[in-house]
Amino acid sequence: MKFSSEIIISDVHFPSEDKTAWNLALKFVEAVKPDTIVLLGDIIDNYTTMRHPKAPDYKFSFQEELLYAAKELARLRFTAPNTAIKYFEGNHETRPQRFIADKCPELASLDTLNIPSLLGLGPLDIEWLPTGSVYAPNGLYHHHGDWCPGADAKAKYCNLRVSSVFGHHHRFSYHFARTMDGQFHETFGNACLCDLSPEFDPHPQWHHGILYVQYYGDKFKVQPIKFEKMSNGKYGGMLIGECYCEVDICA
Repeated sequence: MKFSSEIIISDVHFPSEDKTAWNLALKFVEAVKPDTIVLLGDIIDNYTTMRHPKAPDYKFSFQEELLYAAKELARLRFTAPNTAIKYFEGNHETRPQRFIADKCPELASLDTLNIPSLLGLGPLDIEWLPTGSVYAPNGLYHHHGDWCPGADAKAKYCNLRVSSVFGHHHRFSYHFARTMDGQFHETFGNACLCDLSPEFDPHPQWHHGILYVQYYGDKFKVQPIKFEKMSNGKYGGMLIGECYCEVDICA
């Protein structure tokens, strides 16, 4: 039976990513060589265009944020030159368009001011999937998670009633359900790769990690890969039955 594989990455929040966690994700991409990589939203933070008050010591301009994220996406493409990459729009990706619509609506329709253009996704051969796009291989629906009520897998399932994977909440969660007609549904919340001590919350209940999916026939199998500090002082994670990867912790 032919298998295909997928790595799901979400909530990196460039340029506020945890560099060690991002490097480890790239190492898994290199080791596993998945058929597809899904970037499940909030890959760039777009901090400068958010509506909330901003930290006075934030050091990036909007242009620098974009260049930083584009450079890291180019690293991902270099690591996986032959892999299909799909980029889902998250709520942070909508920040620039909402900012422009609020401050200068006359410019809101310019194609050059949307995230695919600003990040140069076309030349990187990264497919952009705006909010509302349907991608559900073998019945596993992918979505960022911001528009669906609830903060964990059970709540998402109670609203959607289908198998799905989502990000947005920065932590792993899982829910299994069997329907009255005997169908099995599974829902998986993904972890994040961003800084785990943001300015607005020094100790949130967030986790570092990614999801690994195998598709076979009309079925799927999802495995969370938790990233954590190892006894040897490195940062690592285990894909059961496949590989173990680790990287040095960035200063």
